[in-house]
Amino acid sequence: MDKIKKVVGPENVGVPALLNQRLPEAFELDHEKLPAGREYEDPGDVRPVLALSYFHPPIPANIRTSDGRLTYLSTQYFAGNVTEYGGAWLQSSQWWTQGFWQQMEWDVELDGRKIYRLARTQEGWFVTAGYD
Repeated sequence: MDKIKKVVGPENVGVPALLNQRLPEAFELDHEKLPAGREYEDPGDVRPVLALSYFHPPIPANIRTSDGRLTYLSTQYFAGNVTEYGGAWLQSSQWWTQGFWQQMEWDVELDGRKIYRLARTQEGWFVTAGYD
């Protein structure tokens, strides 16, 4: 583990711990814990898992709407028709600090294939994450 810490820095090594806050990335690394190594175990009956991967920095996006519905999303990397979406959700946290932020978020499915997290902030529209 020391080799990894030397390469990426000790602050970037640890076990993710969820925070009980409404933040865009509500986790921090617990540097004291290390993952337990295990021998291979047969997973048996496993349900699919959906993971959300954040984009750093968020990808600027252009959107089109029709009758108040999201219809098209494009970025410099991908584009497509919005076939389904959920939202908008108002995301805000830490209103008592200088770092207060507020944004609207949607989960959008493009052409029935890939699902992305779309956010609207004071700076504009961004794709902040993608589901794997």
